[in-house]
Amino acid sequence: MLCLGKIKSIINTFSYITTCVIIGTAIYIKVFWQNTQLTVDILWQILSVSLLCSLGNVLYFDNHKELDEKSLKKRFLIRIIVHYLYINCIVIGFGLIYEWFYLDRIDMMVSIFIMILFIFILIWFTNFLRDKELAEQLNEKLKEYYKKE
Repeated sequence: MLCLGKIKSIINTFSYITTCVIIGTAIYIKVFWQNTQLTVDILWQILSVSLLCSLGNVLYFDNHKELDEKSLKKRFLIRIIVHYLYINCIVIGFGLIYEWFYLDRIDMMVSIFIMILFIFILIWFTNFLRDKELAEQLNEKLKEYYKKE
């Protein structure tokens, strides 16, 4: 079951993804589609893809405290790779459905993969820093709590 913190994580990631995708889309459209006329559908497409991508966070919602540190690191690395592949499947799959690009245009495909990688790294690193700061705050509060005892 998803707790409030996990739902908040998905919502935060959704807002990060949506913001990055809008910026990336603006650049992509300027490069490949120049002066095209867009409908409001593009907004719904961005929101739907962003939501599906943000649901990839559930891959990290697992507590295996009984595992040793080496196993935890290995499992975490595997989850990052699976998450990245999941994001690629969502973006490429829906990008083809929504006709954002064409498979036979190598320049479009390369730029999409670069954009996905850049956005993935940016958001992953942002989440990492946010989670690290939260962990430090919690550890500090625990220290204060145990000093009182």
